[in-house]
Amino acid sequence: MNHYNDIPPVSETLVDAIKSQLETITVANGYWNTVGEVYTSLAQRATTPKWPAIEVVTGREDTENEDMGDQALHKVLNIRLLCYQLPNAPTQDQARTFQQRMKADIEYLFGNNPSLKDSNGDSRCFNSIVAGAAPFPRLDGQNYNGIMVDVRVWYRQDLKDPSVQV
Repeated sequence: MNHYNDIPPVSETLVDAIKSQLETITVANGYWNTVGEVYTSLAQRATTPKWPAIEVVTGREDTENEDMGDQALHKVLNIRLLCYQLPNAPTQDQARTFQQRMKADIEYLFGNNPSLKDSNGDSRCFNSIVAGAAPFPRLDGQNYNGIMVDVRVWYRQDLKDPSVQV
């Protein structure tokens, strides 16, 4: 007998899909940057990360409405991407250039694949957008700076089983 806990929740598979998509950001694929490492928790981060690095942070998950007719929840998952620049960015201009180009790369990625289609062409959600961005400076004691990019992902989940996408 299958139990709902045999399959990860939809929100977890969406985070994995976003991680996989971000790993495709390379100069060879037509982007400004080549992402060195993408991780979803500090525990996954290498001792010496490959730069630039992106941390995928899961934020608030909301139910926007319920469709009781088909037993579906319309949900939105908020994700924050912390994009870290190379350590000890040489100048403020170079930091600003990195921040703007990394934001552009992420906007291009989500703009061209808003349903987060996987390598089989299967959609992981019905829409995703870059909702906002803000640079963060290098602070005392830190050897990096970068940009925070907020992403919203809309999907439908079965009312009774959080592992079933509908």
